[in-house]
Amino acid sequence: MWNKMKQSNISMVLMAVLLSLLFGGMVILMSGNNPFLIYGKMLQGALGSRFAIASTIRWTTPVLLTGVAAAIAFRGGMFNIGVEGQMYIGAMLSALAGYMIKGVPAPLHILICVLAGALGGMLWAFIPAVARVYYGASEMVITLMMNYVAINLTDYLVKYYFLAGGAYGSTLVTAEIEETAKLSKIWPNLSAHTGIFFALFIVLVFWFLLNKTQLGYEIHISGLNPRFAKCGGVSVNQVRMSVMLLSGMVGGIAGSVEVLGYLYKFMSQFSPDYGFDGLAVALLGGSTPAGVFLGSIFMGIIKAGSLQVERATNISRSLSMIIQGIIITFVSCKAIGVNGIWKNKKQTVRGNHSGSEV
Repeated sequence: MWNKMKQSNISMVLMAVLLSLLFGGMVILMSGNNPFLIYGKMLQGALGSRFAIASTIRWTTPVLLTGVAAAIAFRGGMFNIGVEGQMYIGAMLSALAGYMIKGVPAPLHILICVLAGALGGMLWAFIPAVARVYYGASEMVITLMMNYVAINLTDYLVKYYFLAGGAYGSTLVTAEIEETAKLSKIWPNLSAHTGIFFALFIVLVFWFLLNKTQLGYEIHISGLNPRFAKCGGVSVNQVRMSVMLLSGMVGGIAGSVEVLGYLYKFMSQFSPDYGFDGLAVALLGGSTPAGVFLGSIFMGIIKAGSLQVERATNISRSLSMIIQGIIITFVSCKAIGVNGIWKNKKQTVRGNHSGSEV
């Protein structure tokens, strides 16, 4: 039965992707372009050369990390929409550690910056976790609102306390981090960096946590059925706190890797909604390590390919946003449909039992 459910989920996710590409093709067709030609250029822009592959890796890296962050919360029955804000806090603290700390060897300096980002993301997730566990507040509303607080708070702090000397214009930036804090490039002069290996390591840790630890079992059972988990002696509130803090930590690491591997400084509005892309990837991948990995690659291909399409045709990169939105819509409908079917089955079984007893 479990294998049938997994096969059903995979087939529904593939159907969601195919339908999103179909609806995206209809949008392309209405704009007067050939969908096959546009999708061909998209694939070429994402995988057709070393430059294209580097661009895909560059876009995949932060989305893979934010996808893991969102998936951890989902698996524990929490809905963390605040990954974007946690990413901003982590990015800023990493940037400060990157340029303020000097005279430290490269591996240690990078580790300090990543830990600073992880701590920042964890602290930012602590507030909604406490509000949900101890006061019954909705973590969805609080995490969503805290995104805007994080974005504007970091802007304020950079503008009045950490603004780089000689920086002008609407973009607020800190000083550039030290060379010892920078992640190396996979290929010289291209955008892909070794942060992708760090992201892959986080995915492996996520898999190990879920499948090989007691906490992983408690996360799974608490997210699946909190009442049953309580009857089995699991502290659901403690699990909810844990998954929110772990989710925030990975979100902060996502911001850290973006600063250390690509930006080399903190800058205002640096994220083109990486946190929300991570939510889409987690939904698309069923909040599993393998699903998040494949979903982030798909999202990276869409983003990198859309840039090439925009350069070569009159189609805007907004096409990628359309495809992402349609994917979220179909995957959400899938989840609602599955939950509805499951509830109906339980009600039918209860009805049959009660009838037989009478």
